[in-house]
Amino acid sequence: MPAQASLTLTLGLHELTTNAVKYGALSNSTGLVHVAWDPVGNGEQRSVRLTWHEAGGPPVIVPKRKGFGSLLIESTGDGESRVDFRPDGIRCSLTLSL
Repeated sequence: MPAQASLTLTLGLHELTTNAVKYGALSNSTGLVHVAWDPVGNGEQRSVRLTWHEAGGPPVIVPKRKGFGSLLIESTGDGESRVDFRPDGIRCSLTLSL
């Protein structure tokens, strides 16, 4: 993975983790975070898709505005990044070129 993509990914994961500890699934003793990696793309255009899924935390409240953290997370992938504020937990999908 290129250095810049690695740095951006690290910052995005840090932001997701910080938010989970403050407000989400990791803010209580019953919550969980599931993180998975899946290869996507063909031989020349190799990418990896990271998925983050929180469960067991307090009900999710959709933010009224996008702060620095949300913008950072959304800019982490290659244009296919998505954060879904579902009532049962945050879901995030990031696609990164290798």
